[in-house]
Amino acid sequence: MPYIVKVLMLKKIRFLIFAVPILTLVLGGFSVAEAAAFKKDKASVTYAKNYAKKRMSLVYKWSTTTQYSCLNQVYIHESTWRWWANNPSSSAYGIPQALPGSKMRSAGADYRTNPGTQVKWGLSYIKHRYGTPCKAWSFWKRHHWY
Repeated sequence: MPYIVKVLMLKKIRFLIFAVPILTLVLGGFSVAEAAAFKKDKASVTYAKNYAKKRMSLVYKWSTTTQYSCLNQVYIHESTWRWWANNPSSSAYGIPQALPGSKMRSAGADYRTNPGTQVKWGLSYIKHRYGTPCKAWSFWKRHHWY
């Protein structure tokens, strides 16, 4: 391999080493590789749940036991935590079943494929509309929507 290619490759690797932590913050806690690799499977659901717990605690200072339990109930009933959940009759989409799904674009352009972006939007929605996940769950139990 010519010397110039090796230098360029070295610069590219150096860029990636420094860029990945920054991109992780931009992509809602997921690295570029993680965001691209999400599959419609249990692993991505588990990752979304763990991300929700982390964000609830760090951003909103909500209990990761009591408030997470309520959030879990809302999202189980809405989408079973599936980031690809789609309601064709209403156009609701994703983990929080945003209506329309395009509302989540405000949390990130990758809202259709990134569970972190959906959780980020969903937690903000709950905070602004209900105050806490437990208040959202109480509303959901009465109305079967939130």
